[in-house]
Amino acid sequence: MIRDGGWENLQWRNKYLYNFVVFSCCFSFVSGACTGTLVFTVPFLGTSFGNMGNGLSFITYSLSSIMLSDKVVSYYGSKDGLLLGMLLICVYVIGFAVSVLFP
Repeated sequence: MIRDGGWENLQWRNKYLYNFVVFSCCFSFVSGACTGTLVFTVPFLGTSFGNMGNGLSFITYSLSSIMLSDKVVSYYGSKDGLLLGMLLICVYVIGFAVSVLFP
């Protein structure tokens, strides 16, 4: 049953739902890849160093999201701000991978 706008309203809803699902999948892929990489590198680096780095990462992530998110979104916009955040977390994980490959 279609109300209030007919087919056009339904098409916009489908477009928003599609964008939401694609964004959710991409965000979960980045988060899963980063967390998985950290889980596999911790045994190679030693438990104290790996756990300390992982804990520091999540503390920094939490504090930066509380204090910097409004400035980043107002300067870059929501889409570019999310891309910047995902890029920075990938750079952090690459640092862990490099430290395992070149001890």
